[in-house]
Amino acid sequence: MTNNIIGFLLLHRTEIMFIIGFSIFFLFSLKNNDNFITIKELFNNHLAIFSNDKSQIILFYIMPLFLSLGCVFFKLVSSNLLSSIIIVLSILLTMLFTLIGTLINSKHNETKKMKKLLNETTTTILYESTMCIILLLICILLLFVDIWKPTALITTSSFFVYYLMIHIITNIFIIVQRINIIFSELLN
Repeated sequence: MTNNIIGFLLLHRTEIMFIIGFSIFFLFSLKNNDNFITIKELFNNHLAIFSNDKSQIILFYIMPLFLSLGCVFFKLVSSNLLSSIIIVLSILLTMLFTLIGTLINSKHNETKKMKKLLNETTTTILYESTMCIILLLICILLLFVDIWKPTALITTSSFFVYYLMIHIITNIFIIVQRINIIFSELLN
């Protein structure tokens, strides 16, 4: 019996370490702490943007779920795909951080509408950056594991990679729309 347990633990040590590592990460990121930006706070602030139209949640959260399931049934992630995603995420993160700096340094009228729009845009950019960092972390860890045969770990990881990727892409539309409104206001 003991040999079976030890054999199981040795055989599935990668999956077990991933589960433990991500559990610790998410438990600490959901904790309310004044010194750090928590994922829970960013998620709640991002959801507050949809308070006027809850149906938009379907587009930005539910639709990526179905698309990512379809992608997993079609093809699991590979090292080539993960390498490409890492490059794209690095460029996207740079762009998002530059965009925050541009928004902070832009001269704008301090109307209530503009303050709300800037706050929501900044929240969306920070949320998007956090999602990019989480996806980047998952991709890098999967490249280190270097197991590409269909296992529960690769299938589950493929789902999360596809979900986050599609979710990030759909949220870029929010940022583009808000930046368009802000720059239109600045030019008038």
